[in-house]
Amino acid sequence: MLLFALISLLLAEVPSLTDEIWTLLWRRWMGTPLWPPAASGDTAFVASAGGEVYALKLKEGVAIWKFKAGRMMAGPALEGVVYVGDVGGNLYGLEGTSGKVLWVRSLWGEVRFPPACGSPGAYVVTGAGILYAFDRKGNERWRVRIPSVPLSGPAVAGGLVLVPCSDGGLRAYDAEEGRLAWISDVGKVTAGPSSAGDFVLAGCGGYAKALRLGDGGVAWSRFLGGRVTGTTSSAVEAFFVTSAGWAYCLDMADGRPVWKEKVGPSGDYGITASGGRLYISGPEGATILSSRRGEILRGWSTGEPARWAQPVSGGVLVSAGGFLYLFGPFTPRSHNPVWQEWAEVRYKGVKVGYRHAWAEEDSTGFVVSTDEVNWQNGFRRTSFRALTDSSYMLGELEGEYREADQLLTVEAKVDSGLLIAERRGPEVVLRDTFEVGPLVPSFALVRHLAVDSFSDSAVRVLDVRRLVPVEERILLSGPDTLDGVGCLRLEVGNGLTVWAEGSGRTLRVWSPSLKEEIRSVPQEEALAWEPPEIPLTVPLDVELPPFRKVGELTLRFPYPVGLPSNGRQKVQRAKGCMEVKLTQSLPEDTTSPRRYLGPTVFLQTEHPEILKLAEKLSEGDPEERARRALDWVYSHIRPEETAAKFLTALEVLREGRGTCTEHSVLFVALCRAMGVP
Repeated sequence: MLLFALISLLLAEVPSLTDEIWTLLWRRWMGTPLWPPAASGDTAFVASAGGEVYALKLKEGVAIWKFKAGRMMAGPALEGVVYVGDVGGNLYGLEGTSGKVLWVRSLWGEVRFPPACGSPGAYVVTGAGILYAFDRKGNERWRVRIPSVPLSGPAVAGGLVLVPCSDGGLRAYDAEEGRLAWISDVGKVTAGPSSAGDFVLAGCGGYAKALRLGDGGVAWSRFLGGRVTGTTSSAVEAFFVTSAGWAYCLDMADGRPVWKEKVGPSGDYGITASGGRLYISGPEGATILSSRRGEILRGWSTGEPARWAQPVSGGVLVSAGGFLYLFGPFTPRSHNPVWQEWAEVRYKGVKVGYRHAWAEEDSTGFVVSTDEVNWQNGFRRTSFRALTDSSYMLGELEGEYREADQLLTVEAKVDSGLLIAERRGPEVVLRDTFEVGPLVPSFALVRHLAVDSFSDSAVRVLDVRRLVPVEERILLSGPDTLDGVGCLRLEVGNGLTVWAEGSGRTLRVWSPSLKEEIRSVPQEEALAWEPPEIPLTVPLDVELPPFRKVGELTLRFPYPVGLPSNGRQKVQRAKGCMEVKLTQSLPEDTTSPRRYLGPTVFLQTEHPEILKLAEKLSEGDPEERARRALDWVYSHIRPEETAAKFLTALEVLREGRGTCTEHSVLFVALCRAMGVP
């Protein structure tokens, strides 16, 4: 019966990934290298080299809590308690739900490798060669000195704690008492050790080896070439990946080759097995293979080498280039749409995200929704849901902007000729009321027009991003074709060109000034991830002094640079040089600066923390107050990237870090709080 069950398991088909549409569910900037996570349910615990431990909600990538330890060289382990160590020799036991420190233990030597969990607690080895065993309450059960330098963290297998060492010996210690059970002279371990039933798997240079768990003897050894950099296993098969970019499946019993698959160029690779699939990280990104046949099921480029790829609830978590990614199957939010449109969003010809718009019937009209993702510098999701009548005239609207831990929401309602709008941000609520007539949500404008019978007109529209009513002028340019499809070309507002079918389906939206394009494509193409390789910086060959000491800056580029002349800047070219003059004039109406002093979603000028700091800086005339605010911001806010690319003033003040936008936001908020518009 057992043999029949085993054969059935081997012959069973693993659910095909090709039946699902996978996409980037989220990514967030973490800044420093990340160590492999420990995951439990919908939560992943991730540690950074900078010493921060995050508990992330896997559904959105939102931080539930964050704990600051010392600099780290290893990730956490989890078994009821989150165990994490730092280079200062501290081992922390953290409560998983809150991040509360349950206990701290000082160890002899720095913690270079992740702890390993096993009943009834954790095992950790230090750079000084001490192997410790702790229970969940932080009580030390035993410790032993290892007579050689550890090469990696411990692994727990069958009541043993395994530690590979620099002298070529793999040592096994009894997990209950800490006594030495056996030593196996396997050579330098480059991957593993990994528990595999009655065996222990290890990569040793170019060899894949299986050791008997009982005595450490070599059960089999097979030369693979290159350097074995990762190993894992299933019930009856052993898997290895090498620096030559090959993944191997070997029979667990005798090491006989079952299959091999090329997964990328030469480099460092890692491998993990789960649910009949292999998750491989490498120099070009992450790949998912079928563990049964070795065929590649999915793969994503991350632009930078992927440090690891870890299967978690809802997909695969990948670390690369300072970002943390979650790739997984897309779950549609639309159920029975009357119509829907999928589009990819491109900036300067490079894909930076996608857009999904759809409508579902309601008792009084339609529920019109839009979901837009932009992954250019991080991952921002903008979602709106509007209740309209059958002509797409607005009744109610709700929306949200989410990026990393930042959530901004909007609500609007049209009632008796009034638009009642509410915007919410971190600890701020703003309400506005406008006198309006019938309004169309901006993302349903073309559908409302029914362009097959269209004539030039002006339409009252709710700008859902600014939450203000505007009048959009629509001009019909005439019939056109796009990708062989007959359509109409419309000029909308100031600078938007729209190609649409007679039914109102939008085929393309083009903004020449923003260099942004929204183009209709099939769903799978819209959701397909592409690294947004847009150069946002220009490297300098000299180190610049503090910006306030720079009176004149001359830049010479080895290629043509196109900068637009507009009301804010004037560009002149003469004798091979380009001169840019920036000017900024005051608003025309300076007699009533009150509207330039009030709060916004990003400027919490009435929050007690902002007011308290502003009071300390409120000395002298307005110019002196502004200078004091500027000095304070640049001396207290660390120049550092943040997970959300545009923090609010309160978030900047609390986190104490940010780039130029965060410096500007906090500076303006302080000025407004001091009465300086």
